Amino acid sequence: MDPILTERLILRPFALGDAPFILRLLNEPSFIENITDKGVRTLEQAAEYLAQGPLASYATHGHGLWMVQHRTTGNPMGMCGLIKRDTLEEVDLGYALCPEFWGLGYAREAAEACVAWGRDHLGLRGLLAIVSPGNAASIRLLEALAFRYIETRDFTPGDPVAVYRRILSQHDRAAPSPDRADLGQEPASPRHLPERGRLRRPASLAAVHPDQPAEGRHIPLCAGAHGRLRELGTGGLDLPGPAWHLRPLLVDQARRLPGRALERARHLGRRAARLRRGAGPLLAGTRAGGDAPAGPRPEPAACLLGTAVAIHTLGLALMLSADAQKHALLSQRPGLITTGLYARVRHPNYLGEMLLYGAYALLARHWAPWLVLAWVWGGLFLPNMLVMEARLSRHPGWSGFKARTGFLLPRLRTPRAAGNPA
Repeated sequence: MDPILTERLILRPFALGDAPFILRLLNEPSFIENITDKGVRTLEQAAEYLAQGPLASYATHGHGLWMVQHRTTGNPMGMCGLIKRDTLEEVDLGYALCPEFWGLGYAREAAEACVAWGRDHLGLRGLLAIVSPGNAASIRLLEALAFRYIETRDFTPGDPVAVYRRILSQHDRAAPSPDRADLGQEPASPRHLPERGRLRRPASLAAVHPDQPAEGRHIPLCAGAHGRLRELGTGGLDLPGPAWHLRPLLVDQARRLPGRALERARHLGRRAARLRRGAGPLLAGTRAGGDAPAGPRPEPAACLLGTAVAIHTLGLALMLSADAQKHALLSQRPGLITTGLYARVRHPNYLGEMLLYGAYALLARHWAPWLVLAWVWGGLFLPNMLVMEARLSRHPGWSGFKARTGFLLPRLRTPRAAGNPA
């Protein structure tokens, strides 16, 4: 077998001369904890493991675990490859790296190369992977590689493993394979659409994903997807519906979420698109049964933004300070509070909260938020303030306190006492 070359790695077949490295790798505490203890303690046992494991798999199946080396330095880093186990129905992906190479993307790069090699050279339509349920890092890697959980099995009593599977197709992301002339070629990505001349219209989605169940083959696109595809240059193609070549990617995404969560995500996406166009187009689009054509609203002017920030800051400070003063004084002595923020206004906390919400409505630059705030202020805040005044009126000194304070806005001038001055 020829080596597999990636941007940073070389994946080559093992040889008996790799026994010293295998002895070290199989006795790493992380390998024993997360995979298994192979019982390899000497160089002779390591050579026997290679002869009965990877080398025998090459001869029997034409594939197996490869040695992973750094492409520049040639240093051994771990192993990765495709394994055919008697206990599994399909070929499975296996990998293990030394701890000093974790967290640098090497495991994913090697695994992607093995997946692409199995699809392109072995014609695999599906690939399995088994992992310990407690190995969170390995599970995250499998999910990043589009593997999906299937079930948990007990191959060894008392040692359950989680089984993952990935459906392979020509639309999957492929790492650079050894038969490419340009080894520096960028791997194919789902984010890049195929070229026009290379598109082929399948008879149905089953030709793209033959293993996909029938109920998952038709994934509806949102209303604006077809227009976006035309912007990307695919409008001249004869496509069944909005771009058949994106359906395999949507099928893969749909398998990650339950049906209700996917529908909820679509609904929230449509609502967000409408809200960006303003409340007016939102109401008009709802009555018309479609989206309004207006685009996103421009950013507010600097003076408006500065005014809103100032009002918001003042309201927040006033509300918090008034509530803090009320709590501190009433916890010591119940009765009227006639000092501090309450010396000129009877409801400074409500005033601060109204300023706070008014700043948000000011930034909206639309009448709808003010309409909602008018209902909140008049239907909730005002009755609460009137009830509070009725309770406070029973305290001594209420008449004088009411005369020198404002209901909601501060009274700056104190009324003169009745009678002539001396």
